[in-house]
Formats: sequence, C-alpha cells, structure tokens
Amino acid sequence: MTSSKPSAVRRPSSVVRRPPSAVIVIFSKKNIMDSEPLEKYKLPLKDLSLEPLESLQEFKKVTCPSCNADVSSENININDKIAKCNHCNVVFPFHKSIASFFEQKEEKKELKRPVGVDVFRFKNELDIMIKQPLAGFDYLILFGLPILSFFGSLISIKKELVAIPFLLASIFIMILGVAYYAWLTSKHKMYININQRYLCTKRRPNKFIKDKCFDVNEIEQVYVAISKEYGTPSLFIIVNGIDGQKHMPLVNGIGSMPKARYLEQEIERYLKIEDKKPEEL
Repeated sequence: MTSSKPSAVRRPSSVVRRPPSAVIVIFSKKNIMDSEPLEKYKLPLKDLSLEPLESLQEFKKVTCPSCNADVSSENININDKIAKCNHCNVVFPFHKSIASFFEQKEEKKELKRPVGVDVFRFKNELDIMIKQPLAGFDYLILFGLPILSFFGSLISIKKELVAIPFLLASIFIMILGVAYYAWLTSKHKMYININQRYLCTKRRPNKFIKDKCFDVNEIEQVYVAISKEYGTPSLFIIVNGIDGQKHMPLVNGIGSMPKARYLEQEIERYLKIEDKKPEEL
C-alpha cells in the first residue's frame, strides 16, 4: 500500500502589495522632502557644522609680560586691573589687554562724494580737487566796493555836477571789474596730493596762502573741526614732530561739513589711519 504524501498547502503571502498609486505617492513625497532645505535643528549631529568657541563668546587670557606665562585667576585683581605672575612673581597692570571689552565704537557710514569734489587715483598717488568757495576777502571786493563807490558818488554829486560823467564811467568800470573777479573766483580750486612720502595742499590762485607739505609718516590723525579763524568747517591733522604732537590746519574754509567729512574719509583711507576723535588721542 502506497502512502501518498500530503501536498504542501500554500499559505497566503504576508506581503501586501500596495496599489501603484500609493507607491507613486510615497516616492513623490520623498522627492519633495529631499528638495526642501532642512533647518539646523533637523540635521543629524554628524552633519552639523559647529562654530568655533571664539566666535560664540569673546574671552581674554592675562599673560605675564616678563615670561609670557598664563596668570591664574587668584592672582588677578579685577578692580585695580593688576596681576601677579605665578612663576616669576612680577606685578604688572593688564588694563590694555582687556581694553577691547570696553570699547564701543560707532560704525561710520560710507560717505558719498559730494558735488564740487573730484578724486583721482593713479598708481600710488591720490589727487583731490575741491571747488574753492568764496573767502571773506572775496565778499569784501564783490559787495564792499560797489557800496563805497555808490555813496562816494552821491557825496561828489552834491559838490560838483561836472564830475557826474566821470563818476558814472568809473562806477561802470568798477562793476565790470567786480563781475570779472567773481567769474575768476568761480574757477578757483583747492588741490590735495598724497603720495608715498608727502601730503601737499595748494590753492590756485593761492590768495596769499602758501602751499603746505607734510611727511605722511609723521601724520597721526586727520579730523574735522570748525576753524576759529574762519568760522567754517576745516580739515586738521595731528603731526608727530620733534617737539611732540601738534594740531595743524590742513585745509581751511572748505565751505560745507559734508565736503570736509568726505575729505577726512578719503585721506584716512589712503594713509590707512584708523578714525579717532581728537580727544581719544
């Protein structure tokens, strides 16, 4: 008697096939998530680019100026800004090393070139040309002489009527002369030239003002102030001379504060001078 083996019973598969639409939905969602940028808090730890500690917080170490050893905190007097070295027992002040904590400097905005100022850069030289405003002597000629001639003519007319034609002719000639002088004055310029050795200023015509030249290595600072002599914004420099620092006028009677500030900005930039107030020096 032959025994027949029972046929294997097929069990239903446990894998459930999803409809094509569901697969499409899953892949499309994955693609969308891949295209979206992840915020920092969603990134895995290995993908995070942590910033260095120095950029997160600023700190200073007090070192001994004698042996360059780090000074421990128990040997630092914060109130008096004095420290004592653990190794060589040197006592020294450390206020300069932590001065950056107390500095609060305002960021200066970049000034645009005002009307009446031209700047030329060629190789290692900087040339600045400024339209020269009217000075007090110019106003005296333009307005004082016509007024004086008018009153002089009135006085002379009362005394002698024959002189009237000559007075009228002289007044006409004077008016033409004043107009011509005013036209010449509108063409006057101030020049500032800076090279690797000297900073020079000149006026053309000079109006009895001498040209000036300074050694660029001796210039400590450039600043703007109201001139006590002219009462207008002027440019000053601090020069390190043999007898110490001196405040000297560079360009007087600039005419407007925006022009003066722009000149200060360009000269400091070329000479690579950090902008400071005169009282900070």
